[in-house]
Amino acid sequence: MRFSRLPLRVRFVVLLSGLQVPLGSAGSQVFQLQGGGSSLFSGYGGMVNIWGNGYEANVGVGYLDGLRLTATMRRLIGRDTLRIGNDILAVDLPSDRFGTSSAVLAQGVGLQRRRGRTTMHAFVGASARSLAAPFFAASRGEHALGYLHAEYDRSRALTLTGDALLTTRQSIFAGATWRPREFLSTSATLGVGNNAPYSALGLESRSSRVDVKAQYVLAGAGYRRADVPMPYQSEVEHENILASFRVTPTLNVSVGRQHFRQDSARTNVASRASLNQIAANWRGDGVAASGGLFDAMSQDV
Repeated sequence: MRFSRLPLRVRFVVLLSGLQVPLGSAGSQVFQLQGGGSSLFSGYGGMVNIWGNGYEANVGVGYLDGLRLTATMRRLIGRDTLRIGNDILAVDLPSDRFGTSSAVLAQGVGLQRRRGRTTMHAFVGASARSLAAPFFAASRGEHALGYLHAEYDRSRALTLTGDALLTTRQSIFAGATWRPREFLSTSATLGVGNNAPYSALGLESRSSRVDVKAQYVLAGAGYRRADVPMPYQSEVEHENILASFRVTPTLNVSVGRQHFRQDSARTNVASRASLNQIAANWRGDGVAASGGLFDAMSQDV
């Protein structure tokens, strides 16, 4: 065997954490240094994380297809939080019932604040694309982006929300969640995503014997939550329902029907799929068993 022909796979890490420097009676700072690299990812770099009284920050430098710098800072200002540098902006809609929420990577300046019943998060900067390797991560700015999320608790039962992502194509949503009982929640969303119309209704109910989740969605052609780089994941559309029945203390049965759509980054045509399912699980004295039947179809297959 000639060792010179073996593929090179190298990974190394240097980690120093928990270094605490007293700052008198006012508080303290904690520094964490981490770094390393991997020939598998062709990435090498390191970061310094700092925690202090009312703030946290990190600064990093590395090589990921070129020299990369990264920096993030969070600072409490009274009851507000100032955010500078790399950020993650949530894109959650009140009608989401099947885990379809997502997030946008960004670079810029943001402010989070809460006053009474109102919560707000505003941001201005640019969308970003992630560049990551073990022990070091950075992002590359792309398109100008403005972001606003607001919530208003009209009462204990009613919450109103608004979301806007303004870039080359716009996404603006208005929503409401109504919780008339502790075990019952209903919601609605109306707006546009990527300049395409969007509307959705959601319901969730829980009782001692039956749990139900349901969502009905209408989305126009070309709909996306935002016209920026985002993880490509499935969104639900049309009718979706999942019901779980506790038949006995040891036997659960669930039935459901769902419709999914996923955008194509190249053809701008969404792929669609549907799923019907019935499943059961049983637990006895030291024994458990489960099984299900699934009928799925995607693109007529």
